[in-house]
Amino acid sequence: MDVNENKIEVETAVSHTRDESQGDSGNSTGRPVQYGGQALIEGVMMRGTREYCIALRLPDGSIELTRKPLSAWPKKKICRIPLVRGCVALIDSLVVGMKAITYSAERAMDGIDEETETPEGAHGETPGETHKNADGETVKEAHGETAEETRGETAEETHGETAEEAHGETAEETPAKKTKIMENIFMALALVLGMGIAIVLVVILPVGGAHLLQGIPAFSGTLVQNLIEALFRLIILFLYMLAISRMKDIQRVFAYHGAEHKVIFTHEDKVPLTVEEAQKRVRFHPRCGTSFLLMVAIVSIFVFVFLGLEPWWWRFLSRLLFLPVVAGIAYEILKFSGRHMDSPWLSWLVAPGLWLQKLTTQEPDEQQLEVAIAALNGVLESGQELEGRDL
Repeated sequence: MDVNENKIEVETAVSHTRDESQGDSGNSTGRPVQYGGQALIEGVMMRGTREYCIALRLPDGSIELTRKPLSAWPKKKICRIPLVRGCVALIDSLVVGMKAITYSAERAMDGIDEETETPEGAHGETPGETHKNADGETVKEAHGETAEETRGETAEETHGETAEEAHGETAEETPAKKTKIMENIFMALALVLGMGIAIVLVVILPVGGAHLLQGIPAFSGTLVQNLIEALFRLIILFLYMLAISRMKDIQRVFAYHGAEHKVIFTHEDKVPLTVEEAQKRVRFHPRCGTSFLLMVAIVSIFVFVFLGLEPWWWRFLSRLLFLPVVAGIAYEILKFSGRHMDSPWLSWLVAPGLWLQKLTTQEPDEQQLEVAIAALNGVLESGQELEGRDL
């Protein structure tokens, strides 16, 4: 049962600008693409080498696809040096992920606004069609010309050409530019806030807690203090994941997270991308961001042990300065283990991350798997499968 067989409408809004200069730059090693993605609000984002594709389940039961280009700067040679590429991938993933989750939130709010309106009888006419969605609910839909006839023709007759000439293209472009600027400002603030929260959780709280215990003889010493730091990080990470996994809305996002993993596994197994095949796969993936966070906590033990504990300000500052190094090492370990996940010698490396994903993923339903399949197909159809590279 695929998307077409379920007669689910797929509306494609393509923002499709390809940088020709990237050309064959992604084809340096000839390795297959290791696809990744992210769970969104009622949707999934999948990313390839040039573009990422967002698939969202709309209130009427249809799936909306939106393709957007990826930035070119992470593909530069200097950004693909081992250890450096881990930090680059982290920053790029944060930026793309924030854009995708913001877009899905906006579309979700649009759906809520449409549902709260009274489409029938408000002005003595019914714009659009009435039909049943996947949940059996009656949904109103304003399509193309109908929406234009409802909102546009009357306004055109009232204002005429004079209104068009008065406002013109400049009046249309100015609000669009302002909106774009505001979006960029919001994105920057959200990233700064997110990084700030991460620093508090990963650095300040664990280091501060361990430092308070340093006066106790049993908890003194560089190695013991680093182990206590790491223990605090793991506890904070676990409690954070446990807390958000109890939230009903987040549980639905985590189900889309599970769908993303199952569909990527299905593609990597080189079988048809169908709901039936995806359901056979596990929802835990070794390259998941959850596993990355856990790996950062583990790697930090071995890196921070060489940085010393005194004075106290150096202890805090050194953790911040060397956090990119820790992230780079954790990234390389995950990439290596992801390519050799069947090796019994490396299974112990990925096992803790897979266990933690029991909190951050849920079993998806068929409709959620359809969305994840649509997102991955949206990337595959653009030809990025032929551009394998060592990320």
